[in-house]
Amino acid sequence: MGWADALAETRENRALSASLVSIRLILRYTHPGARSRHWQSLTVWSLSWPQQSCINGAERGLSQDRVKWSGGRANLFGSMVIREVILWVHVLCGVVWVGACATFVVAAAALNGEPDESSAFTIKVAPQINRLCVPMAIAIPITGIGNLMFAAQARGLVLPAEFIGIVAAKVVLLSIMALGLLGASRAAVILQKQLPMGPSAPRHKVNRRIMALYGLITVAGVFALVLGLWLSGT
Repeated sequence: MGWADALAETRENRALSASLVSIRLILRYTHPGARSRHWQSLTVWSLSWPQQSCINGAERGLSQDRVKWSGGRANLFGSMVIREVILWVHVLCGVVWVGACATFVVAAAALNGEPDESSAFTIKVAPQINRLCVPMAIAIPITGIGNLMFAAQARGLVLPAEFIGIVAAKVVLLSIMALGLLGASRAAVILQKQLPMGPSAPRHKVNRRIMALYGLITVAGVFALVLGLWLSGT
């Protein structure tokens, strides 16, 4: 029951009180021998009942309004927590993916003067990086869609053109990163299964291809993270 219902109930109680007073007057004149204290009690009760009913109705309305406000605040807090969790999962997946590829590129470049050791390093490390990055590549678009839904809801389903352009650019960069990861995974399988003990020239060629693909992922990922920061300020 809200304030409007409490006021409506108060009006009904006042009308009923007026009816009781009228009944009292009629009975008083039709039964003059009745005791006056009975009429006095009826009068006091008929006059005090509407005010007490108004107070009770207002208290009930206030109590229910407080319950509704508390429930709305809890829902808002839960929505904010979910939004922050999805946002940070999205960012952390991108950071881990880019960081892993960048670390590989730096380590492989340090071994560039020793092709055999560089190939052995790639055979050992590249499959592990690919297994680590595949879940990140799956989680990023899922959490990105969640962030986009929250952003659209916050803006009343009206997104500015700049926002849409940044999202489109991030989708293109994510596609480049996914294709680079797919190519690096295939090259790592070739290097691990087909060329582990073969001639050094083909192994070095595949090794350089993996380095180039991880470098492409790193560059595209850095641009995507920068666009994400820009997007958070729009």
